[in-house]
Parts: sequence; structure tokens; C-alpha cells
Amino acid sequence: MRKVALLLLAVSAIPAAVQAQACIGQAPWSSGKMKVGGSLEFDGGTTVLGGIGAGKDGGLYFGAGAGFVDYGGGAGSQVLITGGVGKELSNKLADKINICPVVNATYGLKKNDFSFFDVTGGLYGGYPLATSAKNMNIVLTGGGQVGFSHSSVTGAGGNTDFVGVIDFGAGFIFSNRISLVPMLRIYFGGGSTDVAFNARVNVAVGK
Repeated sequence: MRKVALLLLAVSAIPAAVQAQACIGQAPWSSGKMKVGGSLEFDGGTTVLGGIGAGKDGGLYFGAGAGFVDYGGGAGSQVLITGGVGKELSNKLADKINICPVVNATYGLKKNDFSFFDVTGGLYGGYPLATSAKNMNIVLTGGGQVGFSHSSVTGAGGNTDFVGVIDFGAGFIFSNRISLVPMLRIYFGGGSTDVAFNARVNVAVGK
């Protein structure tokens, strides 16, 4: 199975008071109107992405980015363009778990006559953990998305597959501005699965 290149740049947040967005375990929008950062992923190949996001606590947020995927094994690499949007729900699950619906899209630019376009949507949740550390918060995070991937080969037509991803991880928020989110990611679709390790880092900037 070719690597399903899905972007999960839907940026969300957790403040020091652990009351705002905690869906993906990142620093709160109240710490900065924008976030810049990137992600690194390994699953037999390597995916590198950089991006920027904007939003507000308790409201809509969005992100966009670009990068590349190296498929490994001499299969070459491909440039990616990504985007996503999400919304924090006002009601928490069991009064503790913050829930955010997200929609994401990834376009793999044509290389060697091959290109693809992925669209997925789903839900993510975050559960804050109690910690005695003064300048660090921790939130368990996880969720999943499903959608479709349409690939196209010049002269050979196209193909559309059902795809999805399941994530499990934890967010570490330092000084209420810097976020590190390592996670295990399971891709499925096209009759097979891939397991990957993903790590995202971003910084809240601005006032």
C-alpha cells in the first residue's frame, strides 16, 4: 500500500487553567493568535511538514502547510500541500474531555505522472492530566478520521479508495506557548494498514 499522506494540522489548545481547547494537546490561542511549527513522521518512509495556524479559544481554528513525503526504498519523494479546519465543541464529554470535529485535505503534487488528493473528517478529544510541574501541562489526546483518497496516473486514469487514520498520543505544553505532541498513528484503507510514529511541534506567537 502506498503511504496515505494525511495531514492532521488541525491546531487546537489547552491553557494553563485547562479549560479551553484540549483536543490535540497544544498551547492555547490565548497565548498567541497564530501558531507556527511542523511535524515529522516515520512509517518506512519519512514525511516532513511545516505550517501555520490561526484561531481562538472556544471557536474555529484552521491551519495550512507544505512539505514532502519520501516513500523510502528508492520510491522517490513527493511535495505535499495541506490544509485543515476545526471547531471546539462547547459541551465536554463526561465534563472533562474536550471534543473537536476536524476536516483536512492533502494534495500531492504530480511527480513521475502520479498525483493524489485526500479529504478526511473526524473527531479528536483531549483529557488533561494533573501535574505538579509549574511550567508544563500534559493532555492525553486521540481520535480518528475517515474519508477518501483519489490518485491519478497520467495516461492510466484514476482510482479512489476509502482511507482513515487513528491517533493515540500525549501533548506536552511548556510555558503555555510551546507544544510537543508525540503520537502513534494507524493508517488504514485500500485493504491494508500502516503504523507510523508522528511528532508535532509548534509555538504560539503574537499577543
